Amino acid sequence: MNARHVFVFIGCLVAGLMLGQFSAGQQILVPQPAIGRYHISVGDANSMVVCDTTTGQCWKYFGDQQWRDLGTPRPEAKLAK
Repeated sequence: MNARHVFVFIGCLVAGLMLGQFSAGQQILVPQPAIGRYHISVGDANSMVVCDTTTGQCWKYFGDQQWRDLGTPRPEAKLAK
């Protein structure tokens, strides 16, 4: 192995190390936080919907402090009733 081969090998090694780094456009994968059981969706200033992601049960809150049970949108749960 002569000196030219050594320089080519080192050049390829350095180029590979530089190209293998994360760039500004790539995102480093990090663990995502767990999704909560209840999700809240706000419709307007006087109403919101709360859904239980485990059972599929949903409730709607109205501005006059009343909650309405919307049931579950899952077909399996409707068939089980």
